[in-house]
Amino acid sequence: MADRDALEKLRPVAEETLGGLRADDALRRRILKAAEGEPTRRKPWTVTARMLVPAACGVLIAALGVMRLSETRRLSETAGRSAAPDAVNTLAAEDGGAVLIAEEAAPMLGAASAGADAGDAPADAAGGRQMADLSGTTLRKAIRTETLFEEGDPEIPVVAVNGAVYRMLREPAVLSGALAGDEVGTVSETTEHPSLASREALQGGLSNCCAEGAAIRAVRGLSAGTAVACEAGGVLRLFQRVSYAGTGAAGLRLEDTLDIRGKVKEMSLSGAETLTGDEAQAAADALLDGARLAAADAEPGSRTLTIRLQSGLLLQMTVDGERLVACGAWTCTGLLDRFR
Repeated sequence: MADRDALEKLRPVAEETLGGLRADDALRRRILKAAEGEPTRRKPWTVTARMLVPAACGVLIAALGVMRLSETRRLSETAGRSAAPDAVNTLAAEDGGAVLIAEEAAPMLGAASAGADAGDAPADAAGGRQMADLSGTTLRKAIRTETLFEEGDPEIPVVAVNGAVYRMLREPAVLSGALAGDEVGTVSETTEHPSLASREALQGGLSNCCAEGAAIRAVRGLSAGTAVACEAGGVLRLFQRVSYAGTGAAGLRLEDTLDIRGKVKEMSLSGAETLTGDEAQAAADALLDGARLAAADAEPGSRTLTIRLQSGLLLQMTVDGERLVACGAWTCTGLLDRFR
């Protein structure tokens, strides 16, 4: 339909450009003579049919190019007004983060905010990145909400012992030796793909980031079902219990894998407020008392619930809708409302 409309618009352009060209009687006679095989002598300034055809084609091609350029400009101008909200709806939240990444919408954001006041698009204080508000939704370009869980390649860094799997945390970068408790196992096998390991290997001690023979220790103040410590890359690191490769929380209470009762200093939900003191303790108690297992094994959510302990250590669950995910997925009616 758009191509037919474009061709119809060529008619007035062609008429305006070629309207002055007419075949007179002399030209008509030369054409007839040429058809009969009679030689003709042309004047260099005379317009002939063979000259007319390529000229007309050239004009048509040029006109089509001008129209295509105009259409492109029109669409670009429209994108800033109407396409940008659609682009907002197509963006996906990054794993481990609550802030939408607007990479695909970046060109349209520029068009939408070109005429805006400087106050409408404040720069991010940390990275100098621009923000724009579209249809009530704030987009931050190429920024992720931080997750405490460490990433890895080809698989996330984990250590497994006694059938439980623990994932490395980014903080602290070095765990104080004073927080390392009794030995609960040893890394007896190292592998690049722990997700393919047998249950026997997970039971006996296995890791893809800690060296064979490394001692796996409990963490002072926490149960071994919640976290362990192990040396990786020459330093002591903290690992939190997670569901992984079919090893989840079946038959367990949340408190069996999240031993935080009476130990919480702060609780913060990404995109919401932070609870401190008695409010944080009350929220932690409500979580442990009201949590119901929804799935023994689950993928991480896009938001984070961060728990700061009185010892200074940080633990984390991710949030997927109303479900809280760490070792298994849990529901707890009313908990997230405490942060709103």
